[in-house]
Amino acid sequence: MKSVTRGACAKSLLSNPNMACIIPALLVHSEEEYTTCLRAIQHHVDRIHIDIADGTLVPNATWAEPDRIGKKMHIAIDLHLMVNDPLSVVTRWKEIDAVDRFIVHAEIPGNVQQVLTDLASFGKHLVLALNPDTLLETVTPSFPLVSGVLFMGVHPGFQGQEFISSVVDKIAAFKAMGTHHTILVDGHVDETTMPKLLAAGATEFCIGSAIFHRDTSPEERLKTLTTQLNRLTTPPSA
Repeated sequence: MKSVTRGACAKSLLSNPNMACIIPALLVHSEEEYTTCLRAIQHHVDRIHIDIADGTLVPNATWAEPDRIGKKMHIAIDLHLMVNDPLSVVTRWKEIDAVDRFIVHAEIPGNVQQVLTDLASFGKHLVLALNPDTLLETVTPSFPLVSGVLFMGVHPGFQGQEFISSVVDKIAAFKAMGTHHTILVDGHVDETTMPKLLAAGATEFCIGSAIFHRDTSPEERLKTLTTQLNRLTTPPSA
């Protein structure tokens, strides 16, 4: 694997699923909180992951206003749509050029394949998110419609939960299928879980609490995690 650099999570990563990287995940409840988080890491990354929840699919609601977020944004954005009706949400974001990837949950009500097909018309990359209890075989028909699969390491909606270890085996099973999809993980990714997830086949690590909710600064936490990922992905010298 290639080592991590600033830019490893840039748009070019979408065509290179073998490059490992860290994507800061912002789950916020106000514009002030969003601005504080963004300022802490914006000069060190080229992509962020914004959690959008409206209290329908998960028991939480977040702040995310496209007009405020998209203004003068020079960092690529993943929208993690933790909502029952992704189409109604992304319509508000379709003119925001920085958004280049939609993450949709397999657990939404209705026909997820039809929703993914409809979302494809927006010209963004699509990722299918799976909750810890969702079986791979139940969503296999959706895989041809997406470029990546995101595995939740916790039940979605709140940061800081305990990691569900069975997710590691699920990722390994998906990787063993010979997939060419980008494999993402979101939920309790930190120094302890990242090595296991990387070994299982994950390459993109969406990290929230381990960056923004520790005693040290988000910048220092991002540096620590990136250093670890570099060490894990750099082949030993001959």
